[in-house]
Amino acid sequence: MRDERQFSMPAGLRRDVRILGDALGQIIGEAGGTDLFRTVETLRNAAIDFRRDETPEGLADIRAQIDAMDLGRAEAVARAFTCYFQLINLAEERQRMRALRERGETREAIGGSLAAAVNEAVARDGREALMGLLGRLRIHPVLTAHPTEARRRVVTEALRRIGEQLDRFDQSNLPRTQRADIARHLREEIAILWRTAQIRDRRPTPLDEVRRNLAVFDDTLFLVVPRVYRELDRALGPETVGARAPSFPAFLRWGSWVGGDRDGNPFVTATVTARTLAIQTDHVLRGLERATRRIGRTLTATATSTPPSRALRAALDEDARRWPDHWASIVKRATDQPHRLRMLAIADRLEATREHGTHAYGSAREFIDDLAVLQESLHRGGARRLAYGELQHLRWQAETFGFHFASLEIRQDSGTHDAVIRELAPHAERDLLALDQLATEGWPDGVEPTSELAAEVIGTLRTMAELQRVHGVEACRRYAVSWSREAVDVMTVRALARLAVQREWARELGHRLLVLERRAVHAIARHRVVGVRDEEDPRAEGDLFAPDPVRVAPPVPALVMMEDPGRDRLDAERAQHPVADLRVAPEYEELRVAQRAGLAEDLLRHGELPEVVEAAGQPDELDLLCAQAEEHGEPGGELADDV
Repeated sequence: MRDERQFSMPAGLRRDVRILGDALGQIIGEAGGTDLFRTVETLRNAAIDFRRDETPEGLADIRAQIDAMDLGRAEAVARAFTCYFQLINLAEERQRMRALRERGETREAIGGSLAAAVNEAVARDGREALMGLLGRLRIHPVLTAHPTEARRRVVTEALRRIGEQLDRFDQSNLPRTQRADIARHLREEIAILWRTAQIRDRRPTPLDEVRRNLAVFDDTLFLVVPRVYRELDRALGPETVGARAPSFPAFLRWGSWVGGDRDGNPFVTATVTARTLAIQTDHVLRGLERATRRIGRTLTATATSTPPSRALRAALDEDARRWPDHWASIVKRATDQPHRLRMLAIADRLEATREHGTHAYGSAREFIDDLAVLQESLHRGGARRLAYGELQHLRWQAETFGFHFASLEIRQDSGTHDAVIRELAPHAERDLLALDQLATEGWPDGVEPTSELAAEVIGTLRTMAELQRVHGVEACRRYAVSWSREAVDVMTVRALARLAVQREWARELGHRLLVLERRAVHAIARHRVVGVRDEEDPRAEGDLFAPDPVRVAPPVPALVMMEDPGRDRLDAERAQHPVADLRVAPEYEELRVAQRAGLAEDLLRHGELPEVVEAAGQPDELDLLCAQAEEHGEPGGELADDV
C-alpha cells in the first residue's frame, strides 16, 4: 500500500514508507481479502490524482466510490486510512530523528542545541555569568488536561513498538535471517494496530488521563530528563564529563492540570485530585525503585578497592538496626560490596515508602541525601565515574520528579467561588475588605457548606492541605482562577482557604496548613501587609508546617491569574480601592496587587517595620516588605523569585 510515483524525499524516509506500506497492505489483504485492499488502493490513488489536479470530475469520482460502500466496508476503509496515516507520520518522525543524529555526528555544536547555547552564552557574557544564570534557572513545563483526546494509550504503545522495529532496520550488516525476523515482528505489530479499536467506547475519565500522562513518563520523560542534564553537563566540561559532580543544580520541575483542572469539568472532584496524586506517587516510586535496584546491582566495587566513607558506614549501621531480620538476606546479596549493599537497602526503603510500611522515607529529600552520601563515598574512594555516572542520573530524576512526578495545579472558575461566598457569607460577596477580614481573622463558628457545590470547593482546598501534609508542599501548591478580573477574585479564594482549614487551625495553633502558589499575588489592604515569604528565606523550604511561635497566621494563597484584566479594568480598580495599585506581569498573565506609592515609608515612619535592606536580584519594594513582615508577625505565604 504505497504510492509508486516517486517524490523528492530522503532515502531513509522512502525506505520506511515502502516497508510500512507493504506491510500494511499485506495485513489489509489478510484481514479483509483482496477486494478490500483493491478498494482502499483505488480510493487512495483517486485522492492523490485529485490533489494534483483538482477537477470536478475527480471529486465526483471520489464521492461515487464512497457512496457505493456499505457501512461495514466504509468502516474498514476508514480504519485502513487511519492506520496508513499513523504509520506515515511515524516514518516522518523517525526521519526527523535520523536527521538530528546525522547532524550530531559532526564535531560542531548543532544549532539550537544546549552545546550551541552554552557556546553562545560564554562568548557573549562569559562563563561566570553563565554559571550564575544556571544557578538560578528553573524550567517548569505543565501537562494540560485533554479529556477529549481520541487516541488511546494502547494505540500509542503499538506505534512505539512499530517504531522500535523500524529502528532495527537501521542497523548495518544485518544477517538475512535477522532481517527476516524483524520484518515478521513488524507485520505482527501492524496486525495488532489494525485490530485495535482506535477510539474508546466510553468517555475517558480524569484518572484515565492521569494514567495516560504516566505512560508518557515511562516512555519518555523519566529517561530523557537525565539526558538533558547530561548534555548540558557535557557542554560545560566535555573532557571530564561523568568523572566530576555537575556544576549546576537540577532545573526542571513538572506541573500537571490533569486531575486538578475542574473548571467546566464536574468529573474532577476533591476525591479525584487525591487519587491522582496517589497514582502519580506510586508510579514514580516504582520507577525510582527499579532504577535504584538496577544501578545497585552494578556497584560491585569491593571495600578494598573502594573504601566506604565514614558517613556510608554509619548509614549501613543504621540500616542493620532498622531491619534486623531483613538485613542478613541483603548482606548475602552484596558481601564485601558496601556501596551495592547500601543501594539495595535504599531500594528496599523506597519499596516500604510505596507500600506505606515502616521505615519509609519521609520525603524525596531524604532519598536524595542518601544518594549524595553514596556519591561522596565513591568519590573519596577514587571511583568518581561510578559516583557521577548512572548514579547521578538517578539523582537528577529524584530531584526533578520528587516522589510526586508533577506538582498538581488546581483550577476553578471565579464565578464558582462567588457562588460559594454568596451561600456562606453573602455580606462579603465581592467586598475586598470583608473577604480580607474573613481570611485574616477567621470565620464565625458553625459556618459549613450546605450545597454540593460549596462542599466540593471547600473539600478541594482541604484536600490540598492534606496532600501538602502527606506529600510535601511542592506536590500541590498552585491554584489557578480562570476568569479573574479584579483583586477580589483572589481574595475570595483566600477567604475560602481559611474556612477550609479553620478547624485544623484551631487544633494546631500556628501551623501552616495550606500553602499555595508562591508567585502571583501580594495584597495590601487597610495598611495590612498580606504578603508572601521570599524564596531565598532559608525557612521557605522544608518547614512550612512547623509551628510558628511568633503568631497565629492564616494561610495566604497566591493565585495564578488566568486572564489579563486590561488597562480599563485596572484603572477602575484603582479608583475603587485607592490603597491598592494593580499591575500586570504579562509574562505570567497574572494579576498582581502591589502597595500604593508611599506605603513602605508610612510603615517605616510609624516603626512597624525595620529599614528595608536591598536584596540580591533587585526584587521590588513589596517583595522586601513581605519578607520583613514575615519576620515581624504579619500574615504571609510564600513567593518564588521570578527568574
